[in-house]
Amino acid sequence: MRWRAIGIIVILALVGIGCAHPKPFEPFRPPEIKFEKTAIYELDITKLKKPDKPVQIWLDEKFKPTEDETKVQFIAFAPSEFAKVVALNRLYNDQQEIIVKQIELVNLNIEIINSLKQLMALKNAEVNEYISLWANAENAYRSERYEHQMDNLVNRTAMYLIVIGSVILLAVGL
Repeated sequence: MRWRAIGIIVILALVGIGCAHPKPFEPFRPPEIKFEKTAIYELDITKLKKPDKPVQIWLDEKFKPTEDETKVQFIAFAPSEFAKVVALNRLYNDQQEIIVKQIELVNLNIEIINSLKQLMALKNAEVNEYISLWANAENAYRSERYEHQMDNLVNRTAMYLIVIGSVILLAVGL
């Protein structure tokens, strides 16, 4: 009875060991990368010096100065005041040119940022794929190694039992 219990315990232990598999390999996962918002590019127009408004000379149909707005037919400028008109026109044209260039620059900057974000997403997908392939290979290696060790254990145990049984049979037979 005692030998039977010991035999059952040994068989259950071997079955239990055979059912146990190694813990699956869990690789290190890199931290997720978060992107901060890019600051908006703005042009500071307040630093541009604006000339004073030109003083207009109101003229009637006889080219005589008048203060009555209803009789005004022509507007004239003194030479210094005309320079202010030219400066205002030049400033307006320069600002329009700057605005066009600024729009191109902002669009280019946004395009670069979007390309970099797409590149980072592709790199992140590549890293995750590599990690999953690595984990699969490592788990297959560990499983194969464990199965090989269990086969060796079972084969050795069976051989030892056969040798011990043969020795016992020889001892009983003599």
